[in-house]
Amino acid sequence: MAFGPTGMSQSFGSSSTQGVIMVSANGGTAGSEVLLSDENGNVLISEKSEKAYTSVLVSCPGIEDGATYSLSVGSSNYTITMDGLIYGSSQGGSPGGGFPGGGFPGGGMQPPGRW
Repeated sequence: MAFGPTGMSQSFGSSSTQGVIMVSANGGTAGSEVLLSDENGNVLISEKSEKAYTSVLVSCPGIEDGATYSLSVGSSNYTITMDGLIYGSSQGGSPGGGFPGGGFPGGGMQPPGRW
């Protein structure tokens, strides 16, 4: 999982074999939890941000094409259905849309505590 500023975020490439979800998160605060669950309620990954952020990238082996997930970003909750292995968003705080290939123009995201 990675947290960072939206203007610097970049998703995985189209040749990725592991699923990835990227969303904009307006007002992401230090210490807020991001949690991804599958449609059965099983937690796939959970982490707390060390710094404030506006973009979140979530990737783990359990993200699969065609599956539906619940993503909790602080106090916001999203339902995401994967159409391929890359899900990207550029819409402030709301999944959907995004740039082709799921990424954003600009540099890459940095792990917590490194930006």
